[in-house]
Amino acid sequence: MIEEIFEPIEVGAVFRKNLIKPRWFIWKNRKYEVDKVTYIWHDNKGEELIYYFSVASGAALYQLAYYTKKLNWILDKVYLEG
Repeated sequence: MIEEIFEPIEVGAVFRKNLIKPRWFIWKNRKYEVDKVTYIWHDNKGEELIYYFSVASGAALYQLAYYTKKLNWILDKVYLEG
């Protein structure tokens, strides 16, 4: 089941050279540790470059988006089994 969220989140990430690696994020006052980054891609929306990260935390997958012009993070989607 896919649930669209599109809410701002706080993210702890490592920026190294041209790579970004999310380590954890906070959504609704709860901290989620990123167990694994499963996929990374990017897209342009007008002048905005957006990096997308599919990340696993526990039994769920989350889609995080980093907006490079605004320098903010959004939780786009949650993928839950069942």
